[in-house]
Amino acid sequence: MQISAVKKLQDVCYGKILLPFLDKANKTKIMQCLDFLNKSQWRGTQTLKDLQEEKLRQITKVAYYDVPYYRELFKQNGLTDKDIQSVNDLSKLPIVDKTTLRKNWDRFINQNLKINSGINSYTSGSTGMPMRFLLSREQESWRWASRYRMWQWAGYKIGQLYANISVRPRNKWIKKFQDKVTRCTYLSLQNTNQGEFYRFLKLISDKKITFLVGYAHAVYLLAQFAEQENINDFHLEGIVTHGESLFPYYRKCIEKQFKCKVTDLYGAGGEGFHIAAQCEKFGGYHINMENVIVEVVKNANGVLEIVITGLDNTLMPLVRFNTNDTGKLSLKKCECGRGLVLLDRIEGRICDLIVTPSGLHHSAHFFCVNFGDKKGIDNFQVVQKNIDKITIKYVPNNNFQSKEIDDLYKIIAEATHNELSIDFQKVNEIPISRSGKRRWVISDIKDYRKCKTKKIKISDLNT
Repeated sequence: MQISAVKKLQDVCYGKILLPFLDKANKTKIMQCLDFLNKSQWRGTQTLKDLQEEKLRQITKVAYYDVPYYRELFKQNGLTDKDIQSVNDLSKLPIVDKTTLRKNWDRFINQNLKINSGINSYTSGSTGMPMRFLLSREQESWRWASRYRMWQWAGYKIGQLYANISVRPRNKWIKKFQDKVTRCTYLSLQNTNQGEFYRFLKLISDKKITFLVGYAHAVYLLAQFAEQENINDFHLEGIVTHGESLFPYYRKCIEKQFKCKVTDLYGAGGEGFHIAAQCEKFGGYHINMENVIVEVVKNANGVLEIVITGLDNTLMPLVRFNTNDTGKLSLKKCECGRGLVLLDRIEGRICDLIVTPSGLHHSAHFFCVNFGDKKGIDNFQVVQKNIDKITIKYVPNNNFQSKEIDDLYKIIAEATHNELSIDFQKVNEIPISRSGKRRWVISDIKDYRKCKTKKIKISDLNT
């Protein structure tokens, strides 16, 4: 049997046999939701809005009767669930921010459902300290289904081999098992040294991976490295970036080197939502209307903030939750013909990179993951003004122990190969930028944008 025929058979088995089996075992309905989404995206915008409002009435009923925090919030504002019948009615409720949720976490849980019936989900912390959320099986189904639909816009086919470049290590067996059954090659970008990049590129080539997903900066750095080393023999058919801003020079470098289009996805992964993504026409970011309501609300500083209401997570409903991202809705229609409303632009997901003299890079995600483990530190900010030094400002709380700083120093020093002078400074607060957002990593070093050239073939790379 020819290789192409074997691959086609594997793809069919994955989509028709394995995924439905996993759905049943996990008590999810990903394939059913995906089938619905692939049809509903072509409905008219008003039809999709009607669907949103029908689901909104259901989720606000759950929030009012079963979730202590929202029940009290409704009553404080003289409301019941009957007062929220449409998207426009949402403005009657105050916006919930991350600090409020963190302080009242237990009270956001549906008191009539068992916590262990849900799925834990964590934010990466790129725009704040990492947080834990609980997803119902229903929401988990919509999350994976919307992810697959958005990937399909970039050319992905169910069952296709793909690589995922992330910044978190994959240590838990359940995650490794998940990668195995989803045909994912997981690439953890912990240290951006040449050996790691060589290994990534060789894996992509050897496994004949044709679809790539990853944090925008990680995919950019990989493309930049391939360009400077003159490694060109790739066969990628599609790339999806997420997690942070896809700058124009990121896109240009990635598309030039990998010879395929880059589709950008905007989500709140920890909260459990894939909010919007570009399609093959790049007319804007299509909002995943069937699963989430997006409002763009002007704050006290005049900044347009993205506020979301989830429509399917009955275990931990989020009603008017501030993502702390900024953006703008679009009144345009995309050439693709989908009825999904568009976000014109998404801002505030900027994650500067820390760079060492030898060229190692670390993003905000690296620091947030490690600071998130420290219960004695509320906030932090990493500032780099010189190539060989970083200053880390931190806000301690009543649980703070000096050992936490010692631990962080060792972790960061090891990850940066002891190339940086690391200065920890205790402060009372971390300032907010003019855009209304707090930046966790600020770097004035732009060396990572430069490209060099050197010839090498993938066949010469070592594993």
